[in-house]
Amino acid sequence: MAPPDGTPGAYSVPSVPVIFNGTNWGDFVFHMEVHMDGQLLWGYLTGERICPPRPLLPTPPTYPPDADDDAKNALLEAFET
Repeated sequence: MAPPDGTPGAYSVPSVPVIFNGTNWGDFVFHMEVHMDGQLLWGYLTGERICPPRPLLPTPPTYPPDADDDAKNALLEAFET
């Protein structure tokens, strides 16, 4: 489903129809559970499913102080692959 503004590559996610205002906890919890379960996320909130580990960013190469340009280029190419 495309968003109303037609942004390519984006899609709209329906929001919870009830906003918690401090007095409507029962209605809010019911609608939040239905909404999050529909997004296949409820198990992460209840602890039934474990969140996947956060991906680690690759560490850029560090160059020895006496490295020449060829050595630096080789390390950089190895890092980029």
